[in-house]
Amino acid sequence: MQVATDVTVRKQAEEKLNRVNEERKKRVAEKTAGILKANDALRQEVKERKRAEAMTFGRKVRVKTKAQLFMLLSRSEIVFRNDRGA
Repeated sequence: MQVATDVTVRKQAEEKLNRVNEERKKRVAEKTAGILKANDALRQEVKERKRAEAMTFGRKVRVKTKAQLFMLLSRSEIVFRNDRGA
């Protein structure tokens, strides 16, 4: 009878360990999802800031040579604007 009791206790311990592991996996998955969501939001913010910076940069720079124009076009997003327009 002693052997049956030992097996029952062992099985109960294994089941508890499995439950704890499943709960841990669930928490890790939830935290990972939160981190990925925050990371996506930060990437979008960086993209928006770069776009705004490019627009601001485009307003301040006056291109004097074709080489400068080529350099600017190759490095950033340029917003063309007609200063004399309505």
